[in-house]
Amino acid sequence: GYGDLTSPASPLWDRISLTRLRFQGAKAWYAVLRSINGAHRLLVLKVPPRDFPDDAARWDHAQRQATYRDDRFGRFLPGLRVHWEAWEADAEPEDRPWLRSMGTGGGAPIRLTAVPPSYFRGENYPSHMELPDRATQDFHAMLARGAIEGPLHYRPWVVNPMGAVYLPEKDKFRTIHDCTASGLNEHVLPDECRYDMLEDALPLQTPSCWQAGWDLTDAFYHQHRLQEHCDLLGVFFEGEFYRFRFSPFGCSDCPALQQQFSTVLKRTANRVGRLRGPHRGWPDVTTTAVFMDDGHEVAPASLSQEEATQQFVRKMDYLAELGISESAKKRVTPTKIKSYTGFLVDSVHQTVTAEPKKLSKYSDSLDDLKASCTPAGEVSRKDLARVIGRYQHLAPILQGAQQLLTAAYRARDNAPTSRCRPLDWDDTTPVVMTPQAWQDLELTRSLYCRRRQDSTTWTACPQRTASSRGTPRRPWTSF
Repeated sequence: GYGDLTSPASPLWDRISLTRLRFQGAKAWYAVLRSINGAHRLLVLKVPPRDFPDDAARWDHAQRQATYRDDRFGRFLPGLRVHWEAWEADAEPEDRPWLRSMGTGGGAPIRLTAVPPSYFRGENYPSHMELPDRATQDFHAMLARGAIEGPLHYRPWVVNPMGAVYLPEKDKFRTIHDCTASGLNEHVLPDECRYDMLEDALPLQTPSCWQAGWDLTDAFYHQHRLQEHCDLLGVFFEGEFYRFRFSPFGCSDCPALQQQFSTVLKRTANRVGRLRGPHRGWPDVTTTAVFMDDGHEVAPASLSQEEATQQFVRKMDYLAELGISESAKKRVTPTKIKSYTGFLVDSVHQTVTAEPKKLSKYSDSLDDLKASCTPAGEVSRKDLARVIGRYQHLAPILQGAQQLLTAAYRARDNAPTSRCRPLDWDDTTPVVMTPQAWQDLELTRSLYCRRRQDSTTWTACPQRTASSRGTPRRPWTSF
């Protein structure tokens, strides 16, 4: 059974048998699973095929079919494993309980308000197979890394349908798991999450400071999920069932978990850099902000670029020591102008501007929306929401931008049932655009383009010393 149905961390053990059975004439085999609290061990049924030539071949197949293992890391390759115990030893005292739960505790649970009903759509979304070669390549890459395990001998309790988004400008294929359609997200306990935004990074800038940055590779695959809850993360592909052992792209608690991961990493890396000193550490290179898998670093202008780079490289080497994979290709070595969350920050002139490629991309999406408008003035609610979200992202550098988007928001929310349900993956609801909404979106676009010449400025906090640390002055002023 499910155990305690009221517990947010109830294990899903409804398919576990403790008796010897036969399946299609073949003897069933068993493997060991620990209970959620570690008080006892359970046996899990394995089903080897009956036509294998010998016991060794049967045993090899059974091991590869194993859906549970007596190993909290499952099939995750050792070279890509986070060293939780070493990280816990280096971390700030207040962060150690969380790191301990991720390490010896078995991983992050899916905290539930109730057990969701069983779900299987039958097939994935058509978008997943629009590029069949890329979809197959991406799936087998996840399987080889151990992010997914299977094929299973049973159907997981919740099988989340897969869709895909292809980004031609990056030649990137991204698989998305629709945990909303399956009902899983509806039963995930809401979790508060605060990201480090631009306004969090600017107060910690100093005049002409060096800026650097890092980007984690496949960030969600650093956090393994509690093994007993992985039956909520089922996958169906080419007629076989699988399940995620790590955070999938589409589960509503994954962004908060990733932000917590990066925030704890920020504090630990800063602490270790100070303790190791100037010769072995990176005391002058400080992580001031993290947004999901992106980190923003600053170093004082008193350092030379070579000195700042040496310390930054040592910090990246420390991430590798912890088993955390960051992209060397996306790494930004110390410089005076750097991007953070889509904004270019110039520490010499103390200016903030939107990235030109972002402005161009957002402008194109508005043109595409206008081109899709019907003679009756209708557009797709999902496409309109995409345009609004993009221009909303740039609002911090344009005073009054939120008010200019009001008419567009009203058009988006004027669709039938739009107030009682979120946007679905296949949402095709039309909405009627008002002349005011079109006019305000065009004005918003023109004002953002003008900001490329007239940059937003801020007042940087003075060079910090041991005695001058404290609340900096107002970090920036919008036009």
